[in-house]
Amino acid sequence: MEGGPLSCWSHKSFGDPLDHNGSSWELSPSQCAATQTIWGGSGMDIKRASDKLHRCADEKGLKILAVGGSITTGHSQSRLKGALAGPNGAWPSQLQKYLNSEHPCPNSEIKHVVLNRSTRSVGSDHWLQYFLTSRNNEDHEVHDVDIILLETASNDFQSWHKGESEVTKYVELIIRTLRGLKHRPFFMWVTVGWRNAKDLTHGDTEEQHLKVMKYYDVPHTSMLGAFMPVENDSIMGNFLHNIYYGTDIRSHPTLFGHRLAGSVIGSRLSRQLNPSYYETSPGPDKRSWFIDSRTPPSYTLPKAIGYGDKRGRNKGNAQWLKELEIVDNKICGHTCGIYMIDFRLPSFTMLFKGEKSKRKEYKVRDLIVHNEGWQFKEDVPGKPGLIAYDVGSQLFITIPSFSNGVFHIGFLKSYEKMGLASVEFLFVDTESAAGLSCDQIDVSTTSMKTALLSRTRIDTSWKYDVSLKDTDIFIVDIPGKNNPPGCLWVKIKVEETKDR
Repeated sequence: MEGGPLSCWSHKSFGDPLDHNGSSWELSPSQCAATQTIWGGSGMDIKRASDKLHRCADEKGLKILAVGGSITTGHSQSRLKGALAGPNGAWPSQLQKYLNSEHPCPNSEIKHVVLNRSTRSVGSDHWLQYFLTSRNNEDHEVHDVDIILLETASNDFQSWHKGESEVTKYVELIIRTLRGLKHRPFFMWVTVGWRNAKDLTHGDTEEQHLKVMKYYDVPHTSMLGAFMPVENDSIMGNFLHNIYYGTDIRSHPTLFGHRLAGSVIGSRLSRQLNPSYYETSPGPDKRSWFIDSRTPPSYTLPKAIGYGDKRGRNKGNAQWLKELEIVDNKICGHTCGIYMIDFRLPSFTMLFKGEKSKRKEYKVRDLIVHNEGWQFKEDVPGKPGLIAYDVGSQLFITIPSFSNGVFHIGFLKSYEKMGLASVEFLFVDTESAAGLSCDQIDVSTTSMKTALLSRTRIDTSWKYDVSLKDTDIFIVDIPGKNNPPGCLWVKIKVEETKDR
């Protein structure tokens, strides 16, 4: 594991490659090259990312979003002194250090930034929800980053995934979702850790991931590639067990492991985004359009590879309401009135996320002021929700402690028997309500003044061969005073399904 001029360790960023014992380790040039498993990049705006990295174009540094599981959070179960990484030592932080050391901006006050939004114990299914939600919110940071890095190979190798198609369908849907972002960010999967390393095996879903990424020409960098084969090399096994993982019982690298991973990912990005590479004559992997245009030519998504497209779907009218969340309260920001109504548990008690003194408990059923045709049930064992099957079924929900703000509503989306729903936000003026509270008003007969704040139709049937919660975003502005006397209701009605 000797170093060399083509090694991917950054001495400028991290000094000598010393582990927690003071021993020196460095990948050989061949090991470094083996970490680039897929070059990729079709349809991505590589030019913008390259200009930010190498020239700090528009007086801005490169902005990267990193998502993943406990590996990316810097979590470790190693008890070795000096081996723990923690959030500030995880590979995204090491990558940021690498970029600012190897590619500093001419203006020293401008820095490259890597945003770490990882969450422990989640995989591709979680991040698909994250990107489905953020794609509809133009203010979300995902629309402002140049690069997105995803680490999911270890957590996708879990008991709750029941086979190859269970893993690949989420990965494919993430790719298609990111391809649909207007600013076409460069994105890449990275394998930083894997399970069962202490047994000289590797438990991960990299093989399943690569099938999808090769099809879509998505870049992939893998630390596993540098260490293969791990089963029969005693020197490599010692390095992995005692140095890279530091006897961690699962899959979490040491601080040195994170530095090595950050340096490898940084060197791969440096090469991938290197303008001189694209200025050479076009070849099998060359992007000849790179220098000639600010953006690549138009890119059309290829047909989904069977994990995505359902060959024939049964249309229906079903609606499956999962949750309603207030994520931004214009009166008090994130300090009060921020909460989620979870319809998957009929007896769920809702708590405000503000200070304890401001918290108040509600029963979900108490918030439903009118119901025609909706019922709490499990259509699939273990997956409850508030469900309706018939056209005309309608539901009125009162929103406590309301104000102008941003709301998320989560519906199940699936490939069969699903239909259309209309969602309306209504404000009811109760100054003449004779003291009635919002849950006491007879919705079906009220003659009070009602203002329609927003109305949207949602199609919960899609072509992908997967059923999951998708979130739609609503911005609600109540006219007049910030907190007028009245009720804020959400009306959800099942509409007739026609050819669409």
